[in-house]
Amino acid sequence: MVDMDMDGVLNFEEFTMGAMMLSNNNAEPEKIAAIFSKSDTNADGSIDYPELEALLNMLREENNRGREGRDGPDGPDGPNAQELF
Repeated sequence: MVDMDMDGVLNFEEFTMGAMMLSNNNAEPEKIAAIFSKSDTNADGSIDYPELEALLNMLREENNRGREGRDGPDGPDGPNAQELF
């Protein structure tokens, strides 16, 4: 579990901890901050369930596109969710 204080939302520290776990501690702090900021659509300083769901759906779509492969600047395999971190 990443929601350490069990308040039903992820603050930046909790979000960072989750991103680091998912990336095997390879996540770039600048990317984590940018993803958190973009995901916190109501700008309240935390990621609630609908915001997290939207982020996960976006990551899933990016990962699926990468798996299917596509041509473009990222090469034949395209980007995937891992590259976001």
